[in-house]
Amino acid sequence: MRTNNLSSKDFLDLLVSKTGFSSNTITKIVSSLINTIATELQTTGSVTVKDLGKFDLVDESGERYII
Repeated sequence: MRTNNLSSKDFLDLLVSKTGFSSNTITKIVSSLINTIATELQTTGSVTVKDLGKFDLVDESGERYII
C-alpha cells in the first residue's frame, strides 16, 4: 500500500482536479465533513463512515485525540 503525506492545500487541490468542482466548493465540502465527524465524536465518541474509515475519540493524559 502506498502512503503519501499531503498538506491540506495539496489534498484540496487534488480533490478539485479530480472532481472539477471549484476550490470554494471543495473547501466547504471537506470542512463540513470534518465538522460533522467532530460533532458526532463529541456526542458518541466513535463514528464510522462507510468506505472512509472509523474515527474514535480517545482520552489520554487529559487530552482528547481523534484516531
